[in-house]
Amino acid sequence: MYALKNLWNAFGNLATAINGLANIVNDASNRVRMQLDYAPPAPALPHNGDVIDNAADSSHSTKRNGRSKATA
Repeated sequence: MYALKNLWNAFGNLATAINGLANIVNDASNRVRMQLDYAPPAPALPHNGDVIDNAADSSHSTKRNGRSKATA
């Protein structure tokens, strides 16, 4: 009889823990929803098909240091 009582208590404790976790997840998702609702809109991309190349604007060049590996 004590084994069944302990089993039911374990299930009750597990259910309580799961409900607590569900409340935390619910609060977190509500906060994310609120942040997404108040977030400013993202800037629009150009619609004319132009490609933005930021690499051409950089003033420094890349340099490979060390020896190159020989290929067989």
